[in-house]
Formats: sequence, C-alpha cells, structure tokens
Amino acid sequence: MNQAAPSTQADTTQTNAANPNGYIPIVFTYGGQAFTSYQAFLDSFYLTLPGGNGVQLGANQYYGYSSDSSNTVSLGQSYPLSSAASPITGLLPTNAVGNTGLAQAFSNWATTQAASSGQTAYANLYLSQYTGGRVYLSNGNLQLSASGEPTPAAPTDLAYDMVYDIFEPYIGAQVGSTTIAGNLADITDVDWFSFPITLKVWSYDFTGTPGALSCSGSGSSLNGGNGSAIWQSLLIPTGGDTPSNQYPSTSFPATDGNTSARRVAAPTMAAAGSYYSDPTQNPFPYSFLDGYLSYLQQAQGSNASLFTLNGSFAGVGSNPTQVQLQAQTFSLAIDFSAVQTASYTYPSGNITQITPTSQLVLRGYTSLLGSAASPFEITLPWAVVSDTYALRANPTIAPANDALAQGWLSLQGSTPTAPSFTYSPVNVTAQDSTGAALTPTSGQAQMQLIYSVNSQPLSGQFDDLYQGGSGDWLTLTGTTGLTCTVSATYTQQASCGAVLTITTNSSGGLDTIKINDVGTSSPMAQGTQWVIPSAATGLGNNQSFTVTLAGAPLLRNAFMLSSATYTTQPATVLLTPASGDSCTLQVNSAGLITSFLPNTEWTTLSQPAGIYGANAGYVISGLTGANAGLNGNVLSLQNDVFGWAVADLLAALNAGLVGSPAPWSNGKTVGNSPDDWFIVGNNPYTEGIWGAAAWAGQQWNGQAVSSFWNTWAWELYNVAGGTNAYNFAFTDRFESGVLIGFNPPPPSPSGLQPVLLEVIVNDSPALGIVQLQANQAWYDTGVDVATNGKTIQYLSGTWTADPQTNAGQQYDANGCPGLTVTQPAYPLTGVNMGALVARVGSNGVFLVGDGPTATPTGQNGRLYLCINDDLNHVYGAGLADNTGSIVVRVS
Repeated sequence: MNQAAPSTQADTTQTNAANPNGYIPIVFTYGGQAFTSYQAFLDSFYLTLPGGNGVQLGANQYYGYSSDSSNTVSLGQSYPLSSAASPITGLLPTNAVGNTGLAQAFSNWATTQAASSGQTAYANLYLSQYTGGRVYLSNGNLQLSASGEPTPAAPTDLAYDMVYDIFEPYIGAQVGSTTIAGNLADITDVDWFSFPITLKVWSYDFTGTPGALSCSGSGSSLNGGNGSAIWQSLLIPTGGDTPSNQYPSTSFPATDGNTSARRVAAPTMAAAGSYYSDPTQNPFPYSFLDGYLSYLQQAQGSNASLFTLNGSFAGVGSNPTQVQLQAQTFSLAIDFSAVQTASYTYPSGNITQITPTSQLVLRGYTSLLGSAASPFEITLPWAVVSDTYALRANPTIAPANDALAQGWLSLQGSTPTAPSFTYSPVNVTAQDSTGAALTPTSGQAQMQLIYSVNSQPLSGQFDDLYQGGSGDWLTLTGTTGLTCTVSATYTQQASCGAVLTITTNSSGGLDTIKINDVGTSSPMAQGTQWVIPSAATGLGNNQSFTVTLAGAPLLRNAFMLSSATYTTQPATVLLTPASGDSCTLQVNSAGLITSFLPNTEWTTLSQPAGIYGANAGYVISGLTGANAGLNGNVLSLQNDVFGWAVADLLAALNAGLVGSPAPWSNGKTVGNSPDDWFIVGNNPYTEGIWGAAAWAGQQWNGQAVSSFWNTWAWELYNVAGGTNAYNFAFTDRFESGVLIGFNPPPPSPSGLQPVLLEVIVNDSPALGIVQLQANQAWYDTGVDVATNGKTIQYLSGTWTADPQTNAGQQYDANGCPGLTVTQPAYPLTGVNMGALVARVGSNGVFLVGDGPTATPTGQNGRLYLCINDDLNHVYGAGLADNTGSIVVRVS
C-alpha cells in the first residue's frame, strides 16, 4: 500500500510552513488553437486563488512578478491573465537571481520550448506559501469572496456560465504534523471537466552547460490528456437531443440564445441528499453504487466474513504518541448484511432503494488495536436521516378526502358545535401526546371545516328536522290551529342565506321542514328564526307562525387542505373556527405520512460525494469496546488508521474490486485478493483489471453488470491518450507519483534543479475546439444550436476514410479529392468521401468541409460532427480502416 498522499480537500489542521528556498515561477501558457495568439489567450482568461477552510496564503505572494512588483495576490480575487504577464528573464527562482546562464536558459525556453513559444513576457504566479487551495483558470471573473469556490453544477452560481478548470499546488505546506517538503502539484478531474491542464517541471543544470532547460524523465510532467477525447468519453447521452450530464439543471448554460456545455459534471457534484428524491425532478446520470451493495449483500448471505479488507497504515508524523496514529497493519471483515432495500414512492412512481437505516460494518483488529478474539467494529451508515411527519392532506373537497369519514382524524368527546358555515382556511396547531404544541419545520397545516344541521351537507340531500314534530332541532310557535294548503311547498331565505323549506301532507298539516345551510353568505347560528306570514304564497296557511333553530350545528366534514412537516409525531390537532368553540381531533395512523429527511451535513454512503469520494469527510457511527473514544461519531474522518481503512474500502468499491470474479495473475480472483489490492505498481487497478474489466461478462438480476464501479473514473482513465488527473479513490490508493514536485533550488545550487513550473491550458469542446477522429461516428460536441446558429470551421489535421484511395494520402475536411459519394448508406451523397459533415439534432445532414460553414437557418438541437464514410460498413470496412484526425472550431 502506498503512503498517505496529502488530501486536496481543505484540512483545518493545516498551517503555514515557510518554504526555506523561497519562490519558483509558475508560468501559464497555451497549447491549443481556440485562440489565435498567446495575447488573445491572456485577454480571455483570468487567474483566481480561492480561499476557504484550511487555505493558507502567505504574505508577499505575487502575480505578474517583477523585482519591484506590487501585484500582490489576494484570496478570492480574479486577475486577468493579461495583467499577470511580466518578462520571462525576470522570473528566476529565489536562489538563482543574477544567474546569467539561467536567464539565458529562460530566454531560450521562451523562444523554442514553451507551449506558447516566441514570447518575451508570460503570465505568472510567484508563490512561496500556499497550502490547501487550488488555482482556477477561467474565461471570466469568478466573482468569489475571500472564501469559497464556484459550485460547478449549480445554475444559480455566479460563475455557472463560465468555463473554468483547476490545478492544485502545495507550496511550503504542512498538514498537521506532516510537512510536505517543498512544492508539489496535481491536476484533477474528480469533480468536473472543462478543459485539460498539463503541468511541466523544467529543470536547469547549475553545474552543466548553461543556456538550456530540460523536462524529461519520470515525474517531470503530468499529462492533462486530449480534451475532445475526454469530453466525448465522459458525456452520458440521455437520449435524443437532450443534453448529457445535465444534473442538476435541465440544460447547459446559455448566454447568446445558443446553449453550449461549459463543463461535464462529475458524480461528486450531485446535491447532498439527492438519493432520496424523485429522479425525474433530480436527474443524476450516474449510479449511486446501491445496486453493487445490494449484490454484495445477497452474495454474502449468512457468511459475515466472506469479504475482507487487509492492509497497512503508514502512520502520521515522525513519532506519534496516539495509538491510532501509529503505523500498523489491519485485518477487517466487510459485513454487507445490514444493507436492505425497500420500495419508496415518488410522484413519478415507485423505486426500490436502500433503506436509510442500512449500514456497512468493518469488523476486525489491527496490529495495535483489538485482536482476533476481541475485534472492534466500525459502522458506516448508508444515510443519516431524521424522521418527519405530515398530516395527510388533499385540497380537493370530495368525500374521499374527508378526514373524519376516512378515519384520518377522529373526534374526542362530544361533537364540536359552531354556527353552520364552511370555514376555510382554518389554521391547525398540531400537538404531541402530552398536549404540547408542535412547531412545524416547514409549512402550515390548514383545514376546511363544514358545520351543518344536516348529517351529509355535501350530498345535496337535506335532513328532515321536523320529524313529525318530535325533532330536537327546531322550535315552532304559533302553530296551534294551523292549517295549510294540501301537499304544498314553501321556501324562505334567512338573512344569512340559509333556505328553509316546508312541505305539507295530504291533510294540510306540516310534513317536513328542511334547512339548506350549505354555501350560506354568513354563519347560521343557533336561534336563527324564520317568521312565516299568514297566507304565505304557496303555503296557504291560515295564520302566521315562527320556526326557530333550537340546536347548535355540528362539525360534519373536515378536510386537510395543506399540511406541515414535523419532527415529532402529532397525536392531536387543535383548531378553532372563527365563530365556534375550539375542538381537538385525534390523529390516527392513517392520517399520518411518515417519511425521512436526509441530513445533508454528513457525508455518508448515500451522498454522491461520500460513495465516490474515498477521501471525503465521513461519518463513523461508532467504534466498539476500548476503541470507542478514539475516532467515533465524527463528521470528518481523522487521518488515522480508522480513516485509512474506510478510505481503502471506498476505493475498493470505486474500483469494483470487492467480490469481483475476474481472474488475476496471482491465481486467485480479484475479489479474493484483498492483500494485493493496494500494492503499488502491481495491483488490479494498475494491471487494468478493475471497473468494467473486473465484471466483464457478469450478470445480476438478469442484466449485464454495468455500474459496479465508478463509471466516471473508468471512462476518464481509459480515454485515448490517457490523463494523469488526480482522483482520491484511485491515485491515492493504487498509484505512486501522482503529484509532481517542483522544489525551488537551494542556496548555492548545483546539479539539476527545478526552476520553473509550466501550466499549459489545452483545448476542449468547452472552448469551442473539437478534435475529430476519423474512425468515430457522430461526435457529440456538447453544443446545442438555437436561434442564432453556429459556425463550424476546419483548423488543422488530416484524415482518410479509405487508405486505398488518394494514393494513400490523407486529406483535410474537404474530403478525398475527386471521389464523390453516390451510395445511399453514407451520411451524405453528392459530396466527397471523407468530407466533414454535420447535423443538428435529428435534422438532415449537411456538408461542412473546410468551412467556415453556418448551421442551417431555423434548426435547433445538439450539434454532431462526423466523417462522411460508410458508418455501418455496408459496403466494406466502414470506419475500421480510417486513420487520422482533424481539429475544428465551433463558434
């Protein structure tokens, strides 16, 4: 296992350690074709050192350095690269100032060796103390404060519409008790990709022939890779012309009516808590590795020691006193038995997911802690959640939503009374089992209450309140000797709007009296009277009489219009209509919606940054026994043996090593070789037996295994041309030499010493530059064409669609001279074979050639580019025999 590499994440234990050898120039160059000149590049780009937790920037740090420079760097400030340029001959390291041979070597480097050669002045940084931070290169002012960085996947971020990428220098750094000698740097695509950055360390032989810099041998450069190849590899098409990798927004940034991708977001950029959300509202084009963990749980069965994790921890510092910081080996069993699944309901449907109470358990001992007879446990939760409760609500007024009729709520004691009316909305106070009021975490519970003299007021059928004179609801006066017209009907409306209806029988006596108190203009209270005059029209009564409402209307319907969210389960609800008495209703289980709210402050397995970030701050739920106080219940793993073991496990899961049935050179399967997983230079990762290769030909639940690994890293590290991008789960655990050193020369230097770090920005589709391979069909540019259209122009390179034509010579984007396509299986007929062609979305194919060529007017959709060849090898070898590549600009 390799030694612990310094984390690129902020570490609160970082302190400044003055670099004893002072400054070494960091020079920015450009190696692409998006900009016509180095000055155009400088005019377009900015330089930013963001601040944040653990970031330390020493005093007297400069950009655009010269001997009398006043260009002092401040954290969070974006500086135009054009303002950071100064003469190359004035950028000598601290201990080589005045060395004329080195000054001449710098001048010669600028003339012939720099990526942007032929310049006399170059943009630069002069840093002697900078720890825990990053350096951003962007095509605009990032508008940061003194602390904090851009959020690449947040459309509300001020820099969302900009193109930016980073490299990470450590200059005079000390992390805790670990000193990082001199200067180190890395390039990383762990969070997103916009454009590749290459780092080169140039050295000078102080005792050799003066006048030349060299950059050769292992550890002298970090390759950023081919931007077009990385871009195409990392894009995940979502079907049709929908933008790829659109999490979490529905489209890429747009500034001019056209939409062009500024970056491809990695899985770590997903919002915390996104696992337990509706995927249609929160698109995430990667796996949470939950299927992998479910597979391992099933494969393990009852054998709790089937999967193991063995390794060694190098220790922290030179002489640590705490046992968990001391060098030691560990032997742990990985227990997946507590990984469980359940079906969860979202607006888009039901999804089977890992339950929030699931966890992984590491059980075992180290050479210093625990023993085989008395092992300890490290528990890793899938999620940290809190239960939430809501009252079942539906704003639609219908019998199916009546909380009383459906048993969601029930009356306590006598039925509440209030004047007849529909009271809405009525604020509700939820109470716990002791009667204490609950404060909602969100929302306001509101109800609609219907009080009426009728048992079913919404049915349109009203009760007979007279009941032959025996009813309790009404008091009648003046009815002695009353006679009326036979079988008559009479109605009268009270001032509140309630309508009294009287019917008579075949003898002229009173038969029924009903009151329609639904939809009244004001409440109908007990005591409301209707005075019926004598000889009333339709009733024909011989004398006047009075009908008085003697009973108090009752609560008949209760509808929960809206709910609130509570962290304590409501037992009752208290409500008071405007004209009535307070009443308390019991909350029944059917009326509660119980769910859980992920705690996004904790990094757990369900958080994308947790499962993908093996070096992330992490939760350890607890250590057992005598070790309980060493590293338990912490937000961020300490740099100790427990943190190292957890990171090893996450790295093994990211690489797809755990349980892998793939055979390995040691005669065992990869999954059965945990002792060999992290041997530097000879492990499954460095041998290529990881990711898809570790699960080739395997199936689970009737489908081919396609996501039992970090798919972002698999694509990134297998891209054509390769990349040395740093990634916690992989380069920290499986590789060596992932950091490039550029220690300044010591006083009175001799021999070969680093003297300059060149930071080279290269092209990618995010900068409008696409490199097309002749053997690739329909390259996804990541550019969406809208109203204003796009222009495509060939810049350089040659290719061929058939090496047997054109005397074996390749050609440019105009295609093979004199060979016009007539076969219908080609993308476009009537133009040269091998010409550059394009299409916008599902629209027709059009010729680009050398261009510049504008996209057809009125077409909208994703822009795809391709060589005009027999793509489906209908007539021969198709793309298989194609060679070469070309570079085009999309603007």
